Amino acid sequence: MTAKTRGELDTVLVDLASGREDGTRTGELSGEDRVLAALSHALGVPTLFVGPLVLMLTSGKRSAYVRRHAVEAVNFQLTLLLVTVVTFGIGGVLYALTWAVAAVAAVVALTGKGFRTPWILRLVR
Repeated sequence: MTAKTRGELDTVLVDLASGREDGTRTGELSGEDRVLAALSHALGVPTLFVGPLVLMLTSGKRSAYVRRHAVEAVNFQLTLLLVTVVTFGIGGVLYALTWAVAAVAAVVALTGKGFRTPWILRLVR
C-alpha cells in the first residue's frame, strides 16, 4: 500500500454501502461483505480450508464478493494441504507463508478489491 495519511486509508475503514431507505443495496459493497471476505482469508490460517468453506456456503449465497474471496481462500488452503500430503509433511514449512498471504489477502478484501493468489490449483469455482 502506498497510503501515507489516515485519509488515504479511509477506503478500508469507511462503509462503502450507500443503501436506500427500503433496505435494498445499490450494488456497492457493504462493510459486512468486506469484513466477511477478509475473514474468509484469515480463517484459513487456524482452520485450513474448513472456515473459508463454511463462509463460502453460507455468506457466499448472499454476496458474490464474499464468495469470490472465500473460493480463493479455499483453493489456496487446499493447494497447501495437497502439497503437504504429497511431500510427506515437508510442505508444512509453507504454512509459515500462509500467514503472510492471508494477511495481505485480508487487507485487499477490506479495501473492496479482488485478490488472486498465484500458483495455486483452482479446484473450487
